[in-house]
Amino acid sequence: MQRVFAATSGGFPAYLIVLYVLFFGALWYFMIRPQSVQQRKHQTLVSGLKRGDRVITSGGIHGVVVEVKDDTVTVQIAAHTDVTVQRHAVQSVIGKVSRDDLRRPGKGRAANSDVDDLTADDSSTNSDGSSPQS
Repeated sequence: MQRVFAATSGGFPAYLIVLYVLFFGALWYFMIRPQSVQQRKHQTLVSGLKRGDRVITSGGIHGVVVEVKDDTVTVQIAAHTDVTVQRHAVQSVIGKVSRDDLRRPGKGRAANSDVDDLTADDSSTNSDGSSPQS
């Protein structure tokens, strides 16, 4: 009878070690691995940024990349409005702008046409939308 108690008491059951290994393996596979894959994809995206890419920043700003430096990217968000952000702040690339549409503020036909359109609209209507009376 004493031998039975000696065999069953004491010692650490080996199946608990296997259970812990399986638990941490599943934890790594379902939580840590997808995050590292996502980080690798983002790093590839950020390193591949080039002039003319339409991007969304992590702050939700949409724009077009007009200049790429080592750690920063200049994004044009409107005519005559450029924002310089860190490269890692670019969340996604949503497309490519054609070479004709790509412009620097103050240069080219497209940047100045926005201002011309606004001044033409102001001269043809009053502030309430009615036409001016002579």
